[in-house]
Amino acid sequence: MMTQNNQVKVLVLYWYQTGEETFAGEVEKRLNLIRHTLFHNRSDAAIVRLATRASDTERIDQAKGRPAKLAAELLPQLLRVLPK
Repeated sequence: MMTQNNQVKVLVLYWYQTGEETFAGEVEKRLNLIRHTLFHNRSDAAIVRLATRASDTERIDQAKGRPAKLAAELLPQLLRVLPK
């Protein structure tokens, strides 16, 4: 998602994490949350949001590379601390 406030552009990557399952969309996450609540009596989930400023001269894929690299490093650690 790209946001802009005045002249500042910010590229945001976000996802929903439920145990070891990763969801990019709200609907998928909600359906999974219902399933987990019914079958596992759990309703915990996390929203992970990473943001970076994007300059006017930078391509979107260049800006996306910074939070994507951090996400790749963060995910294994996140999976270790979230309930399974």
